[in-house]
Amino acid sequence: MAKQQKKPVLIELIGNDGFSGPIAKAVLKAALANNGISDVQVVFVGTAASDKVSQALLKMGFKMSGREAKYNDQSGSVTLESTATNPQGIHVLLSDDAASLLSAPDKFAVKLHYPADVKAELIAAEMVFVANKIKENWKY
Repeated sequence: MAKQQKKPVLIELIGNDGFSGPIAKAVLKAALANNGISDVQVVFVGTAASDKVSQALLKMGFKMSGREAKYNDQSGSVTLESTATNPQGIHVLLSDDAASLLSAPDKFAVKLHYPADVKAELIAAEMVFVANKIKENWKY
């Protein structure tokens, strides 16, 4: 019998503010790549990225090209596009009203609840922490 190929982990960052989801996606993808983890798929679900996202990512050292945030000069970028929710994903709710975006109720969804005046630095710090925790517990 052939060995079954491992499916990537899917993390959905879900928010309605057009800011926290795209910022979290860009930083988490970059932090995972920096830790050598490539089989985690990160998407955001919700309102399209606002104009403030590009400015915040530029301040954090990302290079922006349209809706693409580049985090590594050799390779590695993240597209700031929203996607539909997938019931197989790990759902991370970034705002109180984010649960309304789920295709089905998820009583196990992680709830971070960023306030309306959220700072990009707080989101970035939490996503780097998440990436480090994933690395510590990752099965190689």
